[in-house]
Amino acid sequence: GDHWDLHSFPTRRSSDLKEFLYDKIGDDDCIFIRPDQGDKIFTGGVVAKENWDKEYEIMGIYDVPPQEICLISSPCNIDREWRLVIVNNKPIAWSQYKPEVVRDTPKEVIEYANKIIKDVGPYKSLPVFIMDICEVKGYLKLLEIGCFSVAGLYNCDAKEVVKNINIAAIKEWKDYQ
Repeated sequence: GDHWDLHSFPTRRSSDLKEFLYDKIGDDDCIFIRPDQGDKIFTGGVVAKENWDKEYEIMGIYDVPPQEICLISSPCNIDREWRLVIVNNKPIAWSQYKPEVVRDTPKEVIEYANKIIKDVGPYKSLPVFIMDICEVKGYLKLLEIGCFSVAGLYNCDAKEVVKNINIAAIKEWKDYQ
């Protein structure tokens, strides 16, 4: 389907729940774990059960506040990924970045982004953000929503990005005057 089998836990609790996570969520004794915030307080990735202690330490989770939430799911192979720049809740530039970096992006990806924009939680109030969408087994899925200021643009139309962010910035400045 077009939804992830995704679970969230306080980061420190994920270590206590190791057996449960691999038994109920894991696939081939692997899970995918990542932070749920755009600032990525730790680096996420696929963690094999046999390497749990080593990977858990490498991901920097030991220094993460205990209340920090992480997202955990079964790992899967992603066929393609796209980055979209969203300004005032509209996709204004996009680029495929996996398996190769190209500007061409199917209209279905942009339509899917518009569908998701209607319900993106706290990011909806931001004038500019990044949305990554992926294709897995023929289904489009939201991969990540993140902060524009720390994201790469890949092959997005930089002129379109600058033009639209400039318009948004001027509008925001005028709204506060």
